[in-house]
Amino acid sequence: MCPGNSPVPARGAFVVRYTGINTALKEIADRWARGSRALLAESQPNGDHLAAMLRWHEHDSVALFDDPLEAVCFFVLIELAKEKEMEKEAVTQNTTSREETISGHGFW
Repeated sequence: MCPGNSPVPARGAFVVRYTGINTALKEIADRWARGSRALLAESQPNGDHLAAMLRWHEHDSVALFDDPLEAVCFFVLIELAKEKEMEKEAVTQNTTSREETISGHGFW
């Protein structure tokens, strides 16, 4: 519930919550970047990449989130889904190119 038991947040409450979540996202991304330095050398780029994923969304509208952890999970999962889709498209394009090359040389 919002101040005064109103279901709609007061204007000031929204601004404080919005700023608080954005600040929390930045702090978490900074901690992840520092934490990745403590990882084994082969894992450090992965930790840096996760921190970067979160930084890409530092300034996005987070009005739907009350919990910084929920916002972090949402934004990182969005970026992972995008990467998976890009990988799928690259494989599809590579397969199509190979088939065109082979068929162009009379192999089919």
